[in-house]
Amino acid sequence: MKVLIDLTYIKTANPAGVAIYAYRLIQGFRETGCSKKIFLLVTNENKLEIERQCPEFNIICLPSKFRFILNKVRYLTSFLYQFTVNQIVKKNEIDVFLTLYLNEASLTTSVVPQYVFLHDIQTFILKKNQKLKGAIYRLAMIRLLYKTSKIITGSEYSKKSILKVVSNISGSKIAVIYDSVFLPEEEKWDIIDSYKPYILNVNTIMPYKNLETLIRAFYALKDLIPHKLIIKGNVTPYWNEVIFPLIKKLKIENRIVLIDTLVKSEKMVYLYRNASLFVTPSLMEGFGFTPIEAAICKIPVISTKETALLETTLGLLNYYEPPLDYVKLSNVMLSALSQPCGREHLEYISSIMKEQYAPLNQAKKFMNLFQTNSISEKNIYER
Repeated sequence: MKVLIDLTYIKTANPAGVAIYAYRLIQGFRETGCSKKIFLLVTNENKLEIERQCPEFNIICLPSKFRFILNKVRYLTSFLYQFTVNQIVKKNEIDVFLTLYLNEASLTTSVVPQYVFLHDIQTFILKKNQKLKGAIYRLAMIRLLYKTSKIITGSEYSKKSILKVVSNISGSKIAVIYDSVFLPEEEKWDIIDSYKPYILNVNTIMPYKNLETLIRAFYALKDLIPHKLIIKGNVTPYWNEVIFPLIKKLKIENRIVLIDTLVKSEKMVYLYRNASLFVTPSLMEGFGFTPIEAAICKIPVISTKETALLETTLGLLNYYEPPLDYVKLSNVMLSALSQPCGREHLEYISSIMKEQYAPLNQAKKFMNLFQTNSISEKNIYER
């Protein structure tokens, strides 16, 4: 079975979480030994980087067309490129078209089954306040979801959310395959040693990540612990308008370290492993990579139980609730720092997480899904 994977959305300058997810899953396909059956659809802009990271795979470059129009109206991508994608599919005798990041500008095909990975329904929720843009986004996404053969998502929570938000989609059309989590060998990062001991948070700096509660909880503890708080995330308007003014108001600038530069994976592992504690106070996650990555690195982790987090962290971590209660969070943080888990327990959690989210396991689940559905879909599409 030949599979064409759409990687045209990947930006090489600043790869986001959706790109990391794709690379991890592709590593799983590599480990299955079926790389010659996998075709990667790329652009002129990201071709060299993807060839560097995925040398065993077949690379197909999408022709650069319609750029002027699409820079203004992204929603037309599916319409303008469908004929081109259909030609690529037919020429290479592709059996399945896999979209690993469904968005309003995703490519589509009408000649073979298309499977799409919808990471979560967060953007539907966040765009509710944008009347016109939000309505256009929802219409475009719902159209794409109806067109696809199968929707794949990263948690049971996300599946329930999709069924709740998008009407008239059958639960049988949605499959749950957890995201892949893989960490490379660490690379020493000298400056991090100068921040020890530290508590760590890695996440997008947006209101729904609830960083304000963590800042207030840390402030409540500052005289009881020697730690700094390291925040790894890109500066956003929310940081400039809410979080940094709060840090200044509480006069804890000398205890907070913001790392807003791009950090390669090997150094991120070093950052995780040298933390005394990892905290994620997030209010909304379709999966939640960072607490799992921290747990794999064998450090204590505190999380909310919100949305998918309790499910995907397997109930193995330290939790607090309600999520906006900084006093509750500060108490759990102090307990985790003063009475840390034993090394054996942390190693046990790490081993469970590694096994659950190994890229090879997830890639096998994708291939099984393709094989299981290929018979029933066989006569629907014509080459």
